[in-house]
Amino acid sequence: MGMVFYGSIAAAIGTGLFFKMQPEDGETSLTQKFRRWHAAYNETWDERNNLHAKLTEKAAVDKALFYDTRHVRTIPLRNAETFNSFAPWNQEVGWTQGNLEEVKAHYWAAHADRKNGSF
Repeated sequence: MGMVFYGSIAAAIGTGLFFKMQPEDGETSLTQKFRRWHAAYNETWDERNNLHAKLTEKAAVDKALFYDTRHVRTIPLRNAETFNSFAPWNQEVGWTQGNLEEVKAHYWAAHADRKNGSF
């Protein structure tokens, strides 16, 4: 089994493929079919790439928006009852609110001072 054997096998396969790719009357060849399929495939990928680029740009803008804003360290309270209605986010199961009686008393006193006009 030498080079001549493998060469004759390759020549037979090549000849068969050559005649198979030749279009008959009114038909398209396999290469033309492949080119059309590949063009449609490329259009699909172009649409996906454009959509991905738009989404990536939007994500970058959103990320920059969050990174460039000033972080608020305090939350303004309008009344002392705000402490009684705390947000349930990130609370473990069974977690209870701490004792805030001193804080409530401070805000009640500030409210009373403001009401009396001395604040």
